[in-house]
Amino acid sequence: MRVLLLDYKQYSKENILRLENNFTEVYKKNFSSIVGLKKFLRDKKESKKPISIIFTSFGFYFDKSLIKYMDNKKRILASPTTSLTHIDYNNLKKNCKILSLKDRNTKVVLKKITSTAELTIGLILSLYRKINEATKSVNQKRWDRNSFIGNQVYEKKIGIIGFGRIGRMVATTLKGMGAKIYLYDKKKIRIPKSYIKKNIFYIFKNCDIISLHISSEKENYKFIGRKYLKLMKKNSIIINTARGEIIDENFLYKILKKKKISGAGLDVLIGDSKWKKVGNNKLINFSKANKNLIITPHIGGCTFEASKLTKTKLIDSVINISK
Repeated sequence: MRVLLLDYKQYSKENILRLENNFTEVYKKNFSSIVGLKKFLRDKKESKKPISIIFTSFGFYFDKSLIKYMDNKKRILASPTTSLTHIDYNNLKKNCKILSLKDRNTKVVLKKITSTAELTIGLILSLYRKINEATKSVNQKRWDRNSFIGNQVYEKKIGIIGFGRIGRMVATTLKGMGAKIYLYDKKKIRIPKSYIKKNIFYIFKNCDIISLHISSEKENYKFIGRKYLKLMKKNSIIINTARGEIIDENFLYKILKKKKISGAGLDVLIGDSKWKKVGNNKLINFSKANKNLIITPHIGGCTFEASKLTKTKLIDSVINISK
């Protein structure tokens, strides 16, 4: 079987060597457009050297129009992500095996990955302590500490929406900083005695910081919309390091513009897993001229440690299923 490794520079030499030792050929490619990717797959199929396995990357949407150029006998999409917003899963799952970090056998590895939780804390502190603004001021040769008086996390009410792996990590860290933790999860879950479980309306109405940690499943599309966002306090902030699809960006934009809330920290935006370049997004344009919105380019899982662990486990899964 032949393998196409996209974003190959994110894979260690050891992992690439493992693939080369287990498969007929491994093609290491970075494409600038979906057209180039499809052409490569089509050419390989026409030359009777079809690709059976693709290690996916953000920036491309994998659907029937693309996988039809893969091997007819064996098709595997391996995604080093916990979300599959870049894959047309429902329409592909019958004719293509899809592996990701959502699979059960990756749970042990994921417990060792703290990168997204750490970024969540970083966004909170950046907003609370005005770190970005202060840094720019110093770079402009000013030394004015009084312009950057911020807030501390101690005794603030933190609302965690979604108490899964990352939500738990964020809650534990903020609890250690003296915050009061309030939780909401659709599922019936056991929570530590030191945390308080509340309904989602209570959390949006009363918490100082709201951090989103729910999945991008269809039922969660724009789940965090007007009926919740309008309840937020004027001095509150919201953080989203989960998926852009879970929040109503238009309403978030409105309340930020009207200063109905203090700020927002976003690592994700709607459709960002398919982007190669930033388009004309309202929130990005707003952040250029306003200090109360911080946006990072979906870097939650982008650490050397997380990359090595997840990609090693994904390659294990691909090798095992291909035997």
